[in-house]
Amino acid sequence: MLLAFGMLFPNMPLYIMFIPVPIKAKWMVIGYGAIELLIGLSSANDGVSHFSHLGVMIFGFIMILFWKKKGTLHGGF
Repeated sequence: MLLAFGMLFPNMPLYIMFIPVPIKAKWMVIGYGAIELLIGLSSANDGVSHFSHLGVMIFGFIMILFWKKKGTLHGGF
């Protein structure tokens, strides 16, 4: 969902808790993906499948590109 929001509204300002400056959605998505990758590569045993999050982000990215190419992206929204 975060990736779709970042692709559809890349310049929308987001506010992260305890940080009073806005961050553009595209940078938030890139940062979140990088954090998931770093935590996934570390030996953290926190019970979260970080690579599943990354896999779903990649699948969502491909699906949104497909919908844009097909021209049906904004038809259902």
